[in-house]
Amino acid sequence: MKTTFLNEAVHIAVEPRSAAGGWHLLQGSLRRQGGAYDARLYFDGATSSSSAGHVSVATSAKGMVNDLLWLPAGVQALRLDIGDAPVHELGAMRIRPVGSLERRWRMAQRVLAALWQQPAAKRHRLGLTWPRFFSDLAAAYELATRLRAHAPAPSYPDWIRRFDTLSDADRQAMRRQVASAQDAPFFHVLLAGAEGLARERSFASLQAQLHPRHRVTPWDPGSADAAAVLRDFNAVLGGADAGQWVLLLRAGDELPAHALFWFAHEALRRPDACMLYADEDEIDGEGQRRNPRFKPAWSWAHARSTRFFGEAVVLKAHALARAGGLEPDDARHGCYGAVLRVLDTVREEPGLHVAHIPSVLLHRGAVNPESADPWALNAVRAHLARRGAGSTVEPVRAGCWRVRHPLPAQPPLVSIIVPTRDALAITRLCIESVRRHTRYPRYEILLVDNQSVDADALAWMRSQQDAGLVRLLRYDAPFNYAAINNMAVQEAAGQLVCLLNNDTEVMEPGWLEEMVSHALQPGVDVVGAKLLYPNGLVQHGGDLVGVGGVANHAHAFLKSDDPGYCDRAVVAQEYSAVTAACMLTWRNRYLALGGLDAANLPVAFNDVDYCLRVRDAGGRVAWTPHAVLVHHESISRGKDLTRQQLRRAKREAAWMRRRWQHVLGRDPFYNPNLSHERPDFSLSHAPVVDKPWTS
Repeated sequence: MKTTFLNEAVHIAVEPRSAAGGWHLLQGSLRRQGGAYDARLYFDGATSSSSAGHVSVATSAKGMVNDLLWLPAGVQALRLDIGDAPVHELGAMRIRPVGSLERRWRMAQRVLAALWQQPAAKRHRLGLTWPRFFSDLAAAYELATRLRAHAPAPSYPDWIRRFDTLSDADRQAMRRQVASAQDAPFFHVLLAGAEGLARERSFASLQAQLHPRHRVTPWDPGSADAAAVLRDFNAVLGGADAGQWVLLLRAGDELPAHALFWFAHEALRRPDACMLYADEDEIDGEGQRRNPRFKPAWSWAHARSTRFFGEAVVLKAHALARAGGLEPDDARHGCYGAVLRVLDTVREEPGLHVAHIPSVLLHRGAVNPESADPWALNAVRAHLARRGAGSTVEPVRAGCWRVRHPLPAQPPLVSIIVPTRDALAITRLCIESVRRHTRYPRYEILLVDNQSVDADALAWMRSQQDAGLVRLLRYDAPFNYAAINNMAVQEAAGQLVCLLNNDTEVMEPGWLEEMVSHALQPGVDVVGAKLLYPNGLVQHGGDLVGVGGVANHAHAFLKSDDPGYCDRAVVAQEYSAVTAACMLTWRNRYLALGGLDAANLPVAFNDVDYCLRVRDAGGRVAWTPHAVLVHHESISRGKDLTRQQLRRAKREAAWMRRRWQHVLGRDPFYNPNLSHERPDFSLSHAPVVDKPWTS
């Protein structure tokens, strides 16, 4: 393999008989390691900045290139440009002409695989249908290629054109539903900002709403009657019924025509909700949309760490009134403080009263998030004070902060479980790093020996036990990661257990304090850490379920301090799963759920399965970037390379797909408008979003 760095182009020779043009087969390997995937093949003299004279190159999950391309006549050379990805591994690339029979056979293979394997809703959104397979095989092949693991994502303007533009039929369907609706929700809109062109644009978008039940109150914070206007607005909320909602806009913000319709539909569908939020983007003075923010499901940890839910928010009017109504800072800076106050008044679990709509329902005008940072930080401090738990908050970067939850005077005992077989050097590094760098006052180390035979390793383990530094357990059976940990948890003395791979290395003293502090939060049953490769790039930033396969790590190959998509790589939040390479969980919950599945998942995915069972039982899975370890991945056990190992891996993946079929396609913490083919938060070629006017 050759490593090709940023902006280094690769030239590929073509056969003389290719000068006539026609269909060709490009084969080779191109493995991506971080950055956006945008590999392109340029013809003959076309520049990398030109949109003409090139084709995109897609690869499989393993980086294999096997694409049919149409080359124009006269091509004498090709140039492969890998775009902005920092590192690629490039294998030998070759291209040759193909005849009609081979071309059709190869096209049919790819299209049929997509037709059989992809969900019907996804195929429909993409336009990949059986009739198209029979009538236009080349077009069907191009669509199926978009579903390769690494295919260039659509641009945002192209995505808007294909998936976020209302047709006449859409508008007619919404008008029919509005005309027949009973007890439709009513929206009180407070529009903040002085008179001018920006406010006029906001007014115009409200007048164009397909849901007509709303009233707009202009609020100019610099006017003499600003206090009176806000007081009167809050007075109206005090008499509102359950069907009335509040929306805050600032001059320059625009709503798409279907925004209030979709909010109203969700309000009727979720009568228990006191808050609804949607995705959003920005819009400039020329009406051009940019910088979309496709959001995950609600998470308290996430909400305390950044304003992730943004400004596309409606609050139930009587709930807002009960929380004291709107304050001047809410109207000036946004709804963040109002949301925290409303949810602090909910007696039951607040997450049950929040719903997310996976659609862009707000186009933000002039955006300067840093200007609101001091106010937002104060809003979090006030929220934490209302909760009375003694938690504190500090800034991390613009728009992001870290909440520190105090530990009790007698923190719970943590049993750190480290399985090993031989591998003396790496296991010793792990154990010594735990002892050297862990500030948490109450922990024990359970070192589990799985049939070690190396004399030096056995002697070192005995010395650690004799010195009282570890409790040494023996698992005398073939390797089964799940069974090894299940046995150890039975023997653990701690209220909390930390599953820790022997190929990890603790780097800073606060890692376990941080994880325990999250585990002590209401409803949190599992906590994961941020894991780095030895070169400092991110290895694990939470697990995305069903994305790119059964499960994949979020933010892989980012730099350690890279904020990632919408700052998600640097703030605490919930995920559907985290890796057991470093996983903290309550021992009683672990035992109640039967631990890891040793029968069906002896090696892979048992951590994901456990997290999903925790969530099914009503628990939460938290991830924190403030507990950082290095993961020397698979040094001890190695990769799955033998035929037996590969068969076992396929069995475990197939079992997960059967068991969690209803979850794998709809991870609530990964927006359905984002790519399901790879876990990099790029735009999807076929977003599976149910639009209420089509049901």
